[in-house]
Amino acid sequence: MSQLFISQLSRSKRGIMVRILLNLAKDPFIKVRLLVELGDEVVVSDQVANLTRHAILFLKRIDVDKYISQGQMEELTS
Repeated sequence: MSQLFISQLSRSKRGIMVRILLNLAKDPFIKVRLLVELGDEVVVSDQVANLTRHAILFLKRIDVDKYISQGQMEELTS
């Protein structure tokens, strides 16, 4: 039973890595909108930014993926 769990966990991690790699293969910069106030002087893309609610920014995908997955930002398409 433990081998089955380890096998499923391993497949799960590979799936996550594949999804991350596919996301990174897309445009390196994306347009995002902040859904919550993140505060003043937050470092994003090696720059200090004022991240106020509803601000629209053009940032590196790798820097904002964690905020998107946490529901604090959304990617704007077109």
